[in-house]
Amino acid sequence: MLEIKIKKITCSGCAGRIYRALSQYDGIIRSFVDYKNKNVFVKFDEQKISENKIKEIINTIGFEVVQNV
Repeated sequence: MLEIKIKKITCSGCAGRIYRALSQYDGIIRSFVDYKNKNVFVKFDEQKISENKIKEIINTIGFEVVQNV
C-alpha cells in the first residue's frame, strides 16, 4: 500500500475530493484519506496505474504531494 503525505488538506470535504478523484481511475483498488494527519493511503494495481500518476492526480486537484512515508 502506498502512503503519501500531502499539504493543503484541511477537512473531510478535501478528503472526499481526493477519494473521488482517485476512484475515477482504473487500477485504484482502494484509497483512504486521513485529513487530520494529512496522509493518503492507496492500494493500486501497478499494471494499470503508476505511483507517479497517483501523485499527479492529487496535485492536479489542488493538493500538494510532500513525500512518500
